[in-house]
Amino acid sequence: MVLPPKRLKFLKPGEENLAYTEEVDEIPDAVDLTALPTGYDFDRHRENLPTFRWRTQFLVVVVTGETGSGKSTQLPQYVYEAGWLADRHPDGPYIAVTQPRRVAALTLAARVAEEKNWRLGQEVGYLIRFEDCFKPGKTSIIYMTDGMLIQEMTRDPLLRRYRIIMLDEVHERSIQVDLLMGLVKKVLRKRPNDLRVIVSSATLEAQTFIDYFKDLNIKEEEDEHDKMNSSLNPVAHLHVEGRQYPVNIYYLQNPTPCYVHESKETVFKLHEDRPLGADILVFLTSQDEVTTLVHDIIDEYRSRKEQFLRTHPSKPGANSPRYPPLRVLPLYGGLPQHEQLRVFDRPSRSCRKVVVATNVAEASVTLPGITYVVDCGYVRLRSYNANIGLEALVVVPVSKASANQRAGRAGRVRMGEVYRLYTEEAYDNLLPRFTAPESQRSDLSAALLRLKSLGVDKLASFDWLPPKPPIRNLGQAAERLVILGALELDTGRLSVPRGSQLAGLCAACGISDPSAAAALLGALQNVFVSSAAYKKTADRSRRRLFGCLQGDHITELNALTAFERESDKRTASGGGEESLKRWCKEVGLNGRGLARALYIRDKIAKIFKRQKLPWVAAEPAGNAEPIIRALLRGYFTQPMLVGLPGSFSLASTSLLPSTLMHRIFVERLVLQCLPLKRQHAYLA
Repeated sequence: MVLPPKRLKFLKPGEENLAYTEEVDEIPDAVDLTALPTGYDFDRHRENLPTFRWRTQFLVVVVTGETGSGKSTQLPQYVYEAGWLADRHPDGPYIAVTQPRRVAALTLAARVAEEKNWRLGQEVGYLIRFEDCFKPGKTSIIYMTDGMLIQEMTRDPLLRRYRIIMLDEVHERSIQVDLLMGLVKKVLRKRPNDLRVIVSSATLEAQTFIDYFKDLNIKEEEDEHDKMNSSLNPVAHLHVEGRQYPVNIYYLQNPTPCYVHESKETVFKLHEDRPLGADILVFLTSQDEVTTLVHDIIDEYRSRKEQFLRTHPSKPGANSPRYPPLRVLPLYGGLPQHEQLRVFDRPSRSCRKVVVATNVAEASVTLPGITYVVDCGYVRLRSYNANIGLEALVVVPVSKASANQRAGRAGRVRMGEVYRLYTEEAYDNLLPRFTAPESQRSDLSAALLRLKSLGVDKLASFDWLPPKPPIRNLGQAAERLVILGALELDTGRLSVPRGSQLAGLCAACGISDPSAAAALLGALQNVFVSSAAYKKTADRSRRRLFGCLQGDHITELNALTAFERESDKRTASGGGEESLKRWCKEVGLNGRGLARALYIRDKIAKIFKRQKLPWVAAEPAGNAEPIIRALLRGYFTQPMLVGLPGSFSLASTSLLPSTLMHRIFVERLVLQCLPLKRQHAYLA
């Protein structure tokens, strides 16, 4: 749909001016997250982007365009330059740009700061879980994760601090995106004159979003030159042509039995046959696969380099032969923030960069220098089994839309090549067109609790983005919340105080009992190192130093307690950070992950204090019973009954080999998640 000529202007923003006095955390020092050369001509670069010629056509729009066309960085700048934030007050108005992942919010904010010659945290900033970097009264554009904007609505249901809301990467159809679409549409009906929404998608299938907004009846505010009220177009569709170099796509002639091994072979084939200055991006399904391939590539590189030097001895008076250098970097959601940002380093002409990533790299962010893409053809997704009331992490074939997104990573700077580790017949006949929305295949307990906390009591009337979640899944989620005590049985409304407390903790800790122990467990991830070089050390420490027969949760808390004590002891003795790193290496602990867990624990403690909940330090070594009780209250719907040693009645599952309880007979067990490994279900 093309906007008529008389609409090619911005409507006058509303006059309402609210004062906000909420306290905000101190803004951290600006960090250089970009790697562009000094003196880069950003103005010329921006004018060349496909979005530039559409910059005056924003009312309520759905914008489609390939990743890299400038949607995420340029559209917020255009509406800022158009004067929508002219009537500033101490806390707003702002332009909010939502992103599905933390790394996208961070890097996009840094990119805009670099383009505009702004300081990160001043005119442009970001807002992610447990961390904010913006200055009220100074900041204009805030990049944030989807969940943070929903969290904002608990304090300000009409989002009056925001004049423009851009929902980015909506094609991913996460639960958060679906909730935001319904909630923002509701707000838009209440604020038709001073709020505009931009819905941005990297796929061409925009009709679902266009149809969703067609029933909006927005009236244009009276203008002093035109006293006639006229209806605005409820939605406009703008398609932005991408600037893509040609990309050649190659398929396997026969299916591969191991795409991880095939990925390694493909990487070295490209590395040895192609000139330097062109980087490689590999897509795998999980953190474990990424870590495995990174170490396999490093080991293989060392072996090939040694063999090359043996077969190409140096000659007197001549330049020494040189095996082309290689830098391998992982990228996945659980990776510490500073390690994620390493993949955005400026490409080097003397060293090839290989990024091994999950689908985090599929959208939202553009990695510089990528010329070759290796696509395993699979993705790990959540899948909800309504029959047993459990979520599973299932490895399934990637959709055609996602495969095309991955292919689009190549060809940004020059002609690209994509190596799909599956046959062309599989692409044509086996891959689905799109990935099913997350609301169709996930537990909806947290989503329903969010809606209830925002005053949406009649779930049947909530305006879900089609397709709507299955009625059975909604019913099971409501039943679980009633049993947890979060909802009243008779009215279905949020209970007081328990329901309100759980809703407040939901963003930080997930659905669990409002206790310090359960909250802390939500922060513990990747406690032990997973690299092949230290795996034996980590396994030995897990069992001998920190192991507890009461389960992995208590074992991980033991490790966290030991880490905190060692940190305090070495700080007091002047040992410093390097001494702590050596200790972590000796016992196989992930120091960065544990440090972040302590950081999150302190943030959660503040939430408990605000909600006047008792905070009891989790000391499992002394008494694990309170923690176990908290787990049972939080995951009571997921108990296991023992069959044969090591197997359980639910779905013929068995324990993950990495868990402490593997090969140990136990009478009962509480299940937290159900990952599927190579078509076999394991408990964790």
